Amino acid sequence: MSEDRLIQALGVLERERLDEEDRRLESDSRLVRSPTDSVRQELLAAIGGIEEVPGPATPTAPAGRRMFRWLAAAVALFALLGTATLWPTGGAEPLPMYALHVSGRDAPVRGGAAPNDVVLSPGSTLTVQIQPRQAVEGAVGVRGFVRSGDHLRVLPVELSPNEKGVVAVRAPAVDVLGVDQPGQVELVFVVARPDQLPDNAVVSGKLAHPPAEWQVLTHRVRIIPAH
Repeated sequence: MSEDRLIQALGVLERERLDEEDRRLESDSRLVRSPTDSVRQELLAAIGGIEEVPGPATPTAPAGRRMFRWLAAAVALFALLGTATLWPTGGAEPLPMYALHVSGRDAPVRGGAAPNDVVLSPGSTLTVQIQPRQAVEGAVGVRGFVRSGDHLRVLPVELSPNEKGVVAVRAPAVDVLGVDQPGQVELVFVVARPDQLPDNAVVSGKLAHPPAEWQVLTHRVRIIPAH
């Protein structure tokens, strides 16, 4: 190919490239114009054949910047959803830590009992107090059980927290424990918000692996023969 033909061919290719660039810019300009641009052009042409010189096209955000904004919005949305899940709007705050105090009266201490065991006879007075270590707001639920060996039964007394979230029981041991025979039993209490406590059968089935929102409190009681 001669040098003149090569220059001519390169010129044709350059013109085609420029034409394609012009078409692309025109297409982008139409995309970013507002819907009123074409109406304004028609009005100016109608009143005097005046054609408005279009200003520079509104720049669009680079793809990288648009992607960053999208990711930032997504992160904010997921953070909001995560907060709503962990801390539902209007939900009660987690309960403070609770403490269990068990004491007996009118029963001598006998050998064979652990230092923290409460030793009493069936007719002795048993006092149980379940109280928060700090002030609590909102409703509190308490479930009670008596464990004897592998057997677990519901505590046969009502457990009603007062306005301060405290449960207090003071009655003969036989009425609280539901047993009058010598031996060792364990008091088991579950403290949580009422809506986090299902019925007793479900609660008892989950005691081996309780949910994180439950507080499980236990104390051993040794029953001795009455004198």
